[in-house]
Amino acid sequence: MVTLPEWTTEFYNQRKNKFYKNDKEMMEVAMELSKTNCQQQTGGPFGTAIFEYDPKTKESKLFSIGVNRVVPCSNSTLHGEMTAIQFGQQKIRDFSFAMAGAKISKEYHLYTSCAPCCQCLGGVLWSGVSKLVCGATKADAEAIGFSEGPVF
Repeated sequence: MVTLPEWTTEFYNQRKNKFYKNDKEMMEVAMELSKTNCQQQTGGPFGTAIFEYDPKTKESKLFSIGVNRVVPCSNSTLHGEMTAIQFGQQKIRDFSFAMAGAKISKEYHLYTSCAPCCQCLGGVLWSGVSKLVCGATKADAEAIGFSEGPVF
């Protein structure tokens, strides 16, 4: 079963009604997820936040979050991006953020603490999010011992 750490419920609830207006504010959420996941020892140093963006108001609200759960859940696919996508798509009840967003005139933007590995890049592209913003680079992840696979 795919689960997020207990602390993520409060994390999400404290931020879900806030309006975010720029990339910096939204990236701070992804970075804080990454940092807290390490501090709480609930997974690796990767966090992801998906925001629902309203093109009319140019404001975003936190929609879904994910953190690395590979070791705690014994599942190599549970990277931050993948968990945020899984929980976000359950929430919209659709396999495509683009299709679900078109029905309500919204977009979904994904902010992640590090550039996606090869698995996550594919998942992000297939998910239908309309924007991807990365905090760190592939080289940064590899410098601390993570293999990001053949992402070019």
